[in-house]
Amino acid sequence: MRRMMVLLVICTMALSGCTPQRTGKEGTSMEKSSYTQISQETAREMMLRDDGHVIVDVRRQDEYDEGHIPGAVLIPNESIGKDRPRELADLNQIILVYCRSGNRSKQAAQKLFDMGYANVYEFGGISTWTGEIVREESGQAETPEQLRARIGDLAYEVTRNAATERTFTGEYDAFFEKGLYVDIVSGEPLFTSEDKYNSGCGWPAFTRPVSEGAVVERMDTSHGMIRTEVRSSGADSHLGHVFHDGPVQSGGLRYCINSAALRFIPYDELEREGYGQYRELFEE
Repeated sequence: MRRMMVLLVICTMALSGCTPQRTGKEGTSMEKSSYTQISQETAREMMLRDDGHVIVDVRRQDEYDEGHIPGAVLIPNESIGKDRPRELADLNQIILVYCRSGNRSKQAAQKLFDMGYANVYEFGGISTWTGEIVREESGQAETPEQLRARIGDLAYEVTRNAATERTFTGEYDAFFEKGLYVDIVSGEPLFTSEDKYNSGCGWPAFTRPVSEGAVVERMDTSHGMIRTEVRSSGADSHLGHVFHDGPVQSGGLRYCINSAALRFIPYDELEREGYGQYRELFEE
């Protein structure tokens, strides 16, 4: 009778969801095949333990600087590839992963698990976090030397010093694949392939930015000319100039942009790179 009662209790726990839940593909065996998804309350409890855990923020640098969970290290989702991040030296350490809304954190957590990290826990996005959030101190921001090393000499000179790449040499001049163009410095979305056209000017040309607040315009009187400079609103990167000789049916503007100031995200990789919310811009 006692044995039957024990079995009844175990069955009741399983049916009520009291057994540990692990994220994995349908039909998998008892062997763990993916990271573990936990609630933010559970994550806060785990953060209080002295167990060598690491909190990983997988957003972009600009998002991290705007506010992050205390003690979190920045490892952007798009930077996680085949090589193990140097910040995560121990395959058995507890890793707590979050992003902005919970999309990129799931992608990053799975990639880390697939690399061999055994204790990966994903707890959603900072947008619903009710615990403490701190801003990155200005003194800890990326140095010019670090930025140059990350994006390259040409991109650095263009975005920071308003240089201009030579005509018809840019990677995206004669490039018309479907996708999103983001600021190479910060990763903020700037333009889409839906608004790109062949102007013949020697630089990538767009009829409009991805959103009204994506770029800012300033008067530029350099080189003996009066032009309208275009800069990214987030990272203040120099992008190029805007002219009033674009397609009339599309508003008449030509955003003449340096390829070196951009990074292209293919349409099929928007979700993986953390830009899934922009897929709707390509839907008819």
